[in-house]
Amino acid sequence: MWFEELLISIKSSLVLLAPEMIRPVVSALLSSMPILMSFGGLFAMVTLLERKMLGRIQNRLGPNRVGPFGLFQPVADGIKMLTKEDIVPQCRPPDPFPCAPDPARICHAGAVGDSLRPKTRCS
Repeated sequence: MWFEELLISIKSSLVLLAPEMIRPVVSALLSSMPILMSFGGLFAMVTLLERKMLGRIQNRLGPNRVGPFGLFQPVADGIKMLTKEDIVPQCRPPDPFPCAPDPARICHAGAVGDSLRPKTRCS
């Protein structure tokens, strides 16, 4: 109970530091950040366990060579995914590949914009 109250007071003090116009956005970001960070941590843990089990099954060394007990393997995997080269076919139409994420971006922007719009009551 005291830990929850501590987190709420920290969040409210951080939100009050932001300008009035963007306080709802800062509040939403601070509320969603622990959830996103926990998903990232769980993904890293599952990846590490998967690599260790596959190394044991295949009778080879797993991620034990990357840092102590293989704890840096998820960091190495993340760096590899961020620096991975995009593979685009050479004989492709020029438009569809770069524009593929646009419908998702448009839907996300619409949903976020709608949630940030002030709600007014019609009278």
